[in-house]
Amino acid sequence: MLVLVCRCGQRIKAPGATPGRVGRCPKCGESLKVPEAVPPARREENETTAAGYYVEEIPRLTSSRAVGEASSGSPTRDSRPTEAGRTTRRSKSKPGARQSQTSESSLFVYPLSAAESVSVITILSTAFWIFTVLVPEYCLTLMSDADSMGAGPMGSLVSLITALPALFLLLPALFYGVQYLGRILVSSALGENAPPRPPDRNFDGFLNGLGPWVLWLFGGVTVGGLPLACYWISQVEAGTPNWVVVFALALLGLPYSVMALLMTFLHDDAFAAKPPAVIAAMARAGFMSFAMLCLGVGSAIGLVAGAFALMMELRAQFYWGYVVAGVAFWAFVLWIAMVVMRLLGLYYYRRRKTLRWHQARPRWGVNWGI
Repeated sequence: MLVLVCRCGQRIKAPGATPGRVGRCPKCGESLKVPEAVPPARREENETTAAGYYVEEIPRLTSSRAVGEASSGSPTRDSRPTEAGRTTRRSKSKPGARQSQTSESSLFVYPLSAAESVSVITILSTAFWIFTVLVPEYCLTLMSDADSMGAGPMGSLVSLITALPALFLLLPALFYGVQYLGRILVSSALGENAPPRPPDRNFDGFLNGLGPWVLWLFGGVTVGGLPLACYWISQVEAGTPNWVVVFALALLGLPYSVMALLMTFLHDDAFAAKPPAVIAAMARAGFMSFAMLCLGVGSAIGLVAGAFALMMELRAQFYWGYVVAGVAFWAFVLWIAMVVMRLLGLYYYRRRKTLRWHQARPRWGVNWGI
C-alpha cells in the first residue's frame, strides 16, 4: 500500500491508486499526484521522493488500529501472523492517547491551539470590523453631515461610493472564513487534533470550498426553515407574529439543518442531504445524543445573538466603546464558529460506523477508517 505524505505533514493512504492520478490533500487542499512505479532499488530504502512528495511502502495490517500504529511508528508488544499472512500489532501507547483525538475537554481552546487558526481569527475579525463597523458608521456620519448642510442627496451619493468597494471586499473575506470552517469540520471528522491549514487564496480554491456551503443552503437551511418562513410570511401580512411560535419553529428546523450540514460535507455523495436521508440519519444517530448536539449548536447561536444585542446597546449608550469593541465581537463570533465546527466533526467521528456514510473501500485521498 502506498502512502503519500503532503507538505503539510498529512499522510494519505492510496490503496490501488493508478500511477499519475491526481487528487487533493483532505487537510490543506494541496494537489497530490500518484507517482510512477517505484524502482526496486529505491524500494529497499523504503522511502523516495516523487513530484515533491514522499512515497513509502507500509505493511498490510488487519485493523484500522494497527494502521494507525504503523503510521505513527509506535513500538509493539507482539506480532503474530494471521491466516491471511498479515500481521497484527498491539501498541504500548498511553491509554489516553487515542481518546485525546475525540475529547471535548479542550474544545474551547481548539481555535487557539495553532498559529493558522489564530491568524484566521485575527485577520478576519479585523476585516469584518472594518467592513461592518467602521465603514457603515463613516457613511452614516457623511449622510448626517450632508443633511445638516442641506445636501442630503450628495451625502447619500458619497456614502454609496464609499460603501461599494467595502462590500466587494467583504464578500471574499466572508467566503474565506466559511471555507476555513468547512475545513475544520472535515479535519475534525477525520480525527485530527490540530486545526487545518487555511484554504488556497486563488479562484479555484474559492469555488471548491464554497460548493458544499451552497448545497447546504438549498438542501438544509431552506428545507429546515420552510415552516418558519411560511409562518412568518402569513403573519407579517396579518399583523405582528407570535415570537413564541417563531422560536419553536426555529428549534424545529435546527436539527434538520445540522444533520444536512454534516451530510453535505462528510458524505460520499455531495447531494446526499435529501429529506428522507436526513431524517433516517437523525434516527440512526440516536435521539438523546443528537438532541444534545443541537442544544450545543443552539446555545452557540444564542451566545452570538446575545453578543450582538449587547453591541447594539453599547452603541446607544457609549458610541466609541461600541466602535472599539466591534473587533472583539467579530473575534468572538469566529471563535464560536470554530468551536461549533469542531463539535460537529467530533460528533461524526464517534458515530462514523453507525451513520455509514462512506463505502467499505474509501475513495483515494480520504481514508475514513482511521
